[in-house]
Amino acid sequence: MTTVHDTAGGHDGLLRLAHAWHTRALADEVVAHAFSHGHHPDHTTRLAAYRSEALGGPPLFSTAVGDETTVVRLHSGNGPHKDMDRRAIDAFAPRSPTSPCPPRSRGFSSTTSLGPPRSR
Repeated sequence: MTTVHDTAGGHDGLLRLAHAWHTRALADEVVAHAFSHGHHPDHTTRLAAYRSEALGGPPLFSTAVGDETTVVRLHSGNGPHKDMDRRAIDAFAPRSPTSPCPPRSRGFSSTTSLGPPRSR
């Protein structure tokens, strides 16, 4: 069975996407605020591992970092940020031909939910 993980280029493709997203996020004046007090030095690698697992890849995130509860705990407690959230999603879903994803996996919109990793 081919997974979204495979179609997106596997972990390497999702790592390229995570690096591209992080670059766009830091360039956005609203989204960059979330990183203004620092972030884990391996943030993009951890993001790629999380998405990789969520999209059908190996359990890289859950074996090295934690589970969905860990992610929620790390990103909660600061109240709602509707504009920041929308802009972060828009940064994740590039609308340009320079997207690091293979052409067949493009097409996510700002309303596409990738969701948390599923239990195995």
